[in-house]
Order: sequence, then C-alpha cells, then structure tokens
Amino acid sequence: MPGQEVALPGTRAVEAEDREDVASEAAPDEGAAEFIARRVRDLARELEARSTDALGSDDPEAVHKARVATRRLRALLIEFDPYVPATIRAKIGGLKKAGRRLGVVRDLDVLVAAFTARPDAVEFELVIRELTEREAKERRALRRYLARSGFSDLLATLSSAEPESLAGPTALEAFREAEARLARVESAACDRLAGDPSDPSLHLLRIVHKRFRYLLESVRDLNPLPLAARDLKRRVRYHRDLQDRLGAHQDAVVRLETVAAMVPAHPGLSRQAVRLLDELDESRRAMLELLGVAWVEP
Repeated sequence: MPGQEVALPGTRAVEAEDREDVASEAAPDEGAAEFIARRVRDLARELEARSTDALGSDDPEAVHKARVATRRLRALLIEFDPYVPATIRAKIGGLKKAGRRLGVVRDLDVLVAAFTARPDAVEFELVIRELTEREAKERRALRRYLARSGFSDLLATLSSAEPESLAGPTALEAFREAEARLARVESAACDRLAGDPSDPSLHLLRIVHKRFRYLLESVRDLNPLPLAARDLKRRVRYHRDLQDRLGAHQDAVVRLETVAAMVPAHPGLSRQAVRLLDELDESRRAMLELLGVAWVEP
C-alpha cells in the first residue's frame, strides 16, 4: 500500500535481457533538458536495434524487447513532461502507434505460449490454432509498419534529440518532482483498490508500478545517483516484482476474455471458459492477499 513496500516471497533480480544495450554516460550534475535528450537518443537507438531484430526474425523476444523500448521512451516523456522538447513531445503519438503495433503481436505470442504450456493444452487446440493464425497475420502487418518511412522518420527524429534550452533544474531535481507526482498516483490507485478490489483496479496498480520501475531505471546512471546504488536496485526490483505478479494476474484476465469471446462461435469452449474463470478467481484472491486487501466473497 502507499508508502509501504509489500514483502514479496521469492523475488528475483532484474533480468539482464530487459536492460538496454545502448546507453551513454551521464555528466556530473546533468541538467534535466540534457538528461531527457540523452535518454531519448539512447532509447531511440535501442528501439532501432530491437525493431530491426523484430523485422528480420520470428523470435517473440525481438518483438518483446522492441515493445519495452517504446514503453521506456513513452514513460520518460510522460514522467518528465515539463522538460521535454516540443519536437520530441510531438512524437508521443507515433510512439503510441508503434507500441500498439508491437503490443498486439506480443500479446498474441504470450497467449499462444500460455495455452500451449498448459497441462490441458489439448482441450485448447482450437484456441491455440486461431490465436496462432491471428499472430501470423498481425506479425505481417507489423513488419509492413516497421519497414515504412514513417517509422524510420520517427526513429531519426528521436535519435537526434537535443535540448531546447539548458536552463532549468538538474535531472536529479526533475526526478524528485516526477517521483512525488507518481507517489500521489500510486496512493490514489491503492485507495481505489481498497474500495474496489476488482481486476481493473489491480490492472491500474500494475501500470503504476510499471511507471515507477521505468522512472527509477531511467536515472540509474545519474551522477550523483538519487539514492544509494543498492537502494536504487532494491526499489527497482520491488516495483518490477509487483509489476510481474500483477501482470500474471492480468494475463489470466486476458485468457478468460479471449476464450469467452470465442464461446458464441464455439459453444464447446464453455467448459474451458468456466475453468479459466475459476483460475482467475483464485489468482485474484492470492493477489489481494499478497497486497493486504480485504476480499469479500461476492
């Protein structure tokens, strides 16, 4: 809940594959405008490398990493909005579009993998087949999008980002402002969950923890750091673990919604939908218990 870290059993370190391959070095006491421009350039190069991989490969991880790069870029521009150059702010719409394109393919990859890995996967063969066909179609559309000049122009603009002015606060001061704003958002999300322990409330809290994680990761190369390196890693790991656990619950929501949407055309899937509903109820109970939220039987 707000201001308190939930004890998470079995937490794990931040995975290496989610770290950036392209990162520049921060100057001492870097200004906020310089910091944002530098981070945008780094992340744009990361997105370019990952999207090139996604364009030429069927590896689901290539799409995942390209999507993460777009999310980090958007998170940076959202959290540090007051200091984002107008030319870069104008590209947020393009980043959202890229993220949606990548997200559709990634979400289908996750669904196919989840249903395929189930012990009762044979009972979901129809679901797996339809999702696989849909994924192949969306992947072709994604490749066409990534090959377009509009996407290349987006990358070119972001890769050449420069600060409009060197005046203003330091990056550390801008981080403190963003951290305080996000703490208020987290508090509101926790209050909502306490009053409405529902799947949408859990999903909203997941988004908040994801934003906090990306905010903290964005400043782990500042000089000086906003807090001790060990504490920064601990806080990143905390938000990452909650994001992952809440994300696993949201995946259960999506699995049920996916199968339920297919039931009208395939009534034989009704039994599987009921099974997924039971799994979702159990996941919700466990998640609310972990977060210390009272659960009332409906």
